Amino acid sequence: MSFRIFAAGVPNFHFERDNNPDDDVFEVAEVLNAIRASGPSVGEAANAAAEYVTPNSYLGAISALARIEFLHLLKTSVDLLALRPKARQGWIAVAPREDHLLWPDTAGFAKYTFNPGSDPGTEFFNKIKGPLKETGMNNYGVLRMLAMVLSMYNNHISNSDPVMIQIQLFN
Repeated sequence: MSFRIFAAGVPNFHFERDNNPDDDVFEVAEVLNAIRASGPSVGEAANAAAEYVTPNSYLGAISALARIEFLHLLKTSVDLLALRPKARQGWIAVAPREDHLLWPDTAGFAKYTFNPGSDPGTEFFNKIKGPLKETGMNNYGVLRMLAMVLSMYNNHISNSDPVMIQIQLFN
């Protein structure tokens, strides 16, 4: 499954991108690996299925490393925005939404105001992780795109601009 991201910030920042990959990339690779490893017998197929569901597979480790790395990049991008002279006047808002076919959509919202303590990046993630979990978007792909958008925004604004950006995620 993929998701869409839209971001708009002050002054005149705009970013939009469809078909961003999330954790499903590693799940598909695990299934294909299990099928390839299984032979014609039922026992081999059962072993392949057992390998697929065990958490200590190497693809699971790769997925965990991706989450850690993109969380670190997200933290760094927020920390850099917090260093801006007018950061205290600004905010970052994140609004994830998960579409459902037969029942109402699940939506969340979090707004981080730059009143940083000792660790703005961690404070930002703690603010957004609840809405991301509620909408099924707490994965490495979303962290990657948030880090990328905030880094592009940091490069876009000048020191005289307040940090104000709204990011919408659609699953």
